[in-house]
Amino acid sequence: MSNRSRLFSNGVLNKGERLMSNNSRYKLELLDDGNLVFYDNGKEKWSTRTDKKNGDKCVMQHDGNFVVLNGGRNPIWTTGTYGNKGSYLAIQDDGKLVIYKPSMIKNVLKVDPL
Repeated sequence: MSNRSRLFSNGVLNKGERLMSNNSRYKLELLDDGNLVFYDNGKEKWSTRTDKKNGDKCVMQHDGNFVVLNGGRNPIWTTGTYGNKGSYLAIQDDGKLVIYKPSMIKNVLKVDPL
């Protein structure tokens, strides 16, 4: 199981994998049923509700859009942050999920809830 805190451009989060804040309090996990869930100290705080939509994997696309794809590789949930090539998703110790643009100065595109 993956325990990284960032998902970079073209990065994939498969079923059973998760992103975790450095302090281990916050987790973003793609469950085996295809639902992407955000946890705070083990308690569910938010989800994409994609469990009945055949969610297969999450991808931080090269265009900056973070998506949940179904088995046919079609998006069933998206952040809508396309047009920001090279951006990455980070889960922070303060509990925020943030998509950052790649630059010397961090530009926030989208903040939790996604």
